[in-house]
Amino acid sequence: MESNKAFARMRHGRRRSRQGGAVAIEFALTFVIFFAVFYAIVSYSFPLLLMQNMHTAAAEGARVAIQIDPAADDAVERMEALAAEHAERIMEDARMLALFPGDFEITADMDEDVLEVTIAYDYAQAPLLVPIELPGIGPVPRMPGDLRAQASIDM
Repeated sequence: MESNKAFARMRHGRRRSRQGGAVAIEFALTFVIFFAVFYAIVSYSFPLLLMQNMHTAAAEGARVAIQIDPAADDAVERMEALAAEHAERIMEDARMLALFPGDFEITADMDEDVLEVTIAYDYAQAPLLVPIELPGIGPVPRMPGDLRAQASIDM
């Protein structure tokens, strides 16, 4: 009777050791999937937060420019300068900018009666996170080379 119990314990132990290898393989396969999802969430959230800051700065720059009297002689130049300066000030105050190593190009142009403020960032030259190549998925994050935010206001 005792030998049967010992034999059963030995058989059960062997089965458990065989299953241990299967568990390791399953963990390795699922870890790749979970890591890819986590990395995608993190690597797409930072550029999206940056785009939100860029849109806010462009809109605020355009909004501030309407303080200038359009009947003044140098109104167009003053509006463009004020819009670009205010947008740049807002971008400098944004905490997200500390993470991005590149430069932002801020322009304000008046075309007829529409003031357009544009903020551009060359993401291909200075990405925050280096894309990783995942098999079957491709590069993560897959971002455009140029991030651009634009706001316009009719005078």
